[in-house]
This record gives sequence, structure tokens and C-alpha cells, in this order.
Amino acid sequence: MIKSAFLFLWSLSMVAQGPYRIGEGVSAPVPIFKVEAAYTKEAKDARIEGIIVLAIVVTAEGKPSEIRVTKARLVQRDSGKDAPSDMGLQEQAIKALMGWKFKPGMKDGKPVAVAADVELNFRLE
Repeated sequence: MIKSAFLFLWSLSMVAQGPYRIGEGVSAPVPIFKVEAAYTKEAKDARIEGIIVLAIVVTAEGKPSEIRVTKARLVQRDSGKDAPSDMGLQEQAIKALMGWKFKPGMKDGKPVAVAADVELNFRLE
């Protein structure tokens, strides 16, 4: 009985541990397959460009999870003024990132979940 209780507590502590941060023996995940974010028609028509920064957790299996936008700096190309809205680009950034594959971050020679930031650039051609 004591042995199973110990194993149960040990497994809870493993689950409770959140993703690692890059540094101090933890390597960064590396993208090995990227999906380009699509422009929405509204953003193209309004000539919106800029960056969207997403915070993610890359799992030990190399899959992006817990994706959220942390910064969006979008401007109207012709005027340089801030865009009135993101015109769907944040949603497109999240959708694209969900299709990415990563070589997972490593700690002590083993793949681990790692928190990271990804910056996607939106530029009109």
C-alpha cells in the first residue's frame, strides 16, 4: 500500500510540473515543419502588415499547445498608422502555428515540454 501511494504522489508531482523555460540546461525547440499563415481578404484589402507574437508550449512530442497571442503590432502599409483591427490575422497566426512540427526541447538528454515565443511576420508582396 505504501509503495502504490508513493508512486501515485510521484506521478502527481510529474503532472503538476509545468513546461520548462529555455536556458539552464534546457534547449529550445526547433521548428522542423512550418505552415505559412494566410492573409485574410480584409487584411489584404486594408493593406495591413506587421508582426504577431505567440506564446506557446512545445510538448515533448514536438507539438505546439497552449497557443495565445501576446503581442500584435499591425499597421496600414500606405499610411504607417496602426491598423484599426487585426482583420483576422491573429486567428490565422494561431491556425498556422497549430500545423507546425518541432524537434522538442531537451533537458538531460530527454525531450521535455518547453515554453517559447514565436513571431510571425505578415508582409504584403
